[in-house]
Amino acid sequence: MEPVVCHLVEARSDRAAEAAEYLGRRAGIGPADHRVIPVTTGTLRAAPIEADVIVSHLPIEWRRFPFLVALRAVNPNREIVHMASKDYSESMWNTGGFLPNAASLRNCAYALFDRIQPDRI
Repeated sequence: MEPVVCHLVEARSDRAAEAAEYLGRRAGIGPADHRVIPVTTGTLRAAPIEADVIVSHLPIEWRRFPFLVALRAVNPNREIVHMASKDYSESMWNTGGFLPNAASLRNCAYALFDRIQPDRI
């Protein structure tokens, strides 16, 4: 049986469609049942997700942080991976030029994930 991989993406239709297209053509991902779950900005509650791996393509931002905490709380034994956006350079996070308290937000959010990977979407 193929592993189930759920990809959390922004609910904007172009982002969800982009993720589905990317996953459909990506080489080297291996056989798996890939599912795309759109998440609306401002969503506070997360539901348990029946998957072997949950992959978040969601941007790290204060208004999304409660959802990420809830996601980890209701999926404590699932592997959750964050795909770090190529839009957020390390220097922006470290200097605080991106958001007030950006380094604190990043560190707290990253602690909720089992692994951080570079985003290729």
